Amino acid sequence: MKKIYLSIFISFTSLVSFSQGGIIINAGQMVMQPTAHLVITGSGNWTNNGTVTCNTGSWVHMTGNAIQTIQGASTTSFSNIDINNSNSVNVATNVTVNSNLQLTLGYFDLKNSTVTFGNTASVTGVETETKRIRSTDAGGFEGQGTGIITTTRNNPTGNVANLGLDFTPTAALGSTVIIRGHKEQNGTGSYAGNKSVFRYYDIQPTTQSNVTINSFNYFDAELGTQAANEANLEMFQWIQVGAPQWWSPRTTTGASSVTNYVASTTTTNTLLTYKVTLGSNSSPLPINLLSFKAECNNGQNNLLWQTSSEQNNDYFTLEKSINGIDFNVFTQVPSQGNSNTLQNYSAIDYTPFYGTNYYRLKQTDLDGQYTYSNIVSLNCTYNNITEDLLLISPSDGTIEVIVKGYIGNTYNFNITNLLGQIIINKKITLSDYQQKITLSAYNLSKGMYYVIMQTENKNISKPVIIK
Repeated sequence: MKKIYLSIFISFTSLVSFSQGGIIINAGQMVMQPTAHLVITGSGNWTNNGTVTCNTGSWVHMTGNAIQTIQGASTTSFSNIDINNSNSVNVATNVTVNSNLQLTLGYFDLKNSTVTFGNTASVTGVETETKRIRSTDAGGFEGQGTGIITTTRNNPTGNVANLGLDFTPTAALGSTVIIRGHKEQNGTGSYAGNKSVFRYYDIQPTTQSNVTINSFNYFDAELGTQAANEANLEMFQWIQVGAPQWWSPRTTTGASSVTNYVASTTTTNTLLTYKVTLGSNSSPLPINLLSFKAECNNGQNNLLWQTSSEQNNDYFTLEKSINGIDFNVFTQVPSQGNSNTLQNYSAIDYTPFYGTNYYRLKQTDLDGQYTYSNIVSLNCTYNNITEDLLLISPSDGTIEVIVKGYIGNTYNFNITNLLGQIIINKKITLSDYQQKITLSAYNLSKGMYYVIMQTENKNISKPVIIK
């Protein structure tokens, strides 16, 4: 069903179909004049499969009491759009809003689409618990849709486009992309099961500068799993230090069921973005153990690990195994106890097993509770190999040689006389790091000879006397 006020002037060419399903533009063109007001009522949808020109000042009103959908194969660039639906207006395709997204009644559900605001566009009408922007999935579950509102502004500050994040940078940010999304964020590492509220913001500036968050607004319906922790809400920022990335807690004030906002600050980081969301200190988002790795170092194994946050941590225990099943303690390292900054730890295994070594890290709290890291493995035997040969006194017409080298490598062996003439040649592919081989000496006269092992980079020569 559709209604068009008599004061509207709409010009169009080609095929334009109006039906009880709303307004449908198929393979044609529709032009809305600056004073035009198009009202789609009931359960009618906006479907654009052609070309629509919404001149500055024109309005499209979605007015109904059942779910309405903005859809179609073509992107619509609205001048103004009014959401006046007691249920919801769902966005099923990417759209642009150049002037006003007016919230009069009901939800504006981004679903999995992108709504792009022009450089002066704004949300008008005060958001409330039942009149607001959100994002749901196909099942209607809030916080699960990936839809966003995005806009680009030059040197932004304040509550840009009335998107609900009021901030003040310490220096001009330059051309900046600002994103508001409603997909709940997962914690990382040790806290992967924890969830954020159903809202996040991402500020992507040209020039990084610390930002004061004057207010990060939210609604009770967006708290999700944090509903019981509202008094403990804190802001988290997605940061990077070196290679690791994780949610870092920021000092936060103002959270309460009365104010429904928090205040905090961001820190500059190598991501060139300020992505922030809300979690709680009772159900935190940051990773505890960022990394745990082992490295070869001249016959000893170095163990290295990083943490981004520690709460009542007492100490770390390093355990090793030769089979990856049976572990034994070989050292203990004290921890920082409590920390919200990057911490680096290390330990050395001075007596690694020959072959593969397996390591795991045990973290013990002050109350005696503990958790284990993943298992890492390391085989430094290969790294510590020095290619060489050791002659065993010849007997019974043979020369026995102990060869040290890399498994799978093929080495060329020559026996030469004092003039350097090759008398015997043999190629050997090693099946072990240290292997005994036999060279025939039955046809050699008494005297001195040389056994030469040819590697990739050098020749190793050892004298041998045939008696």
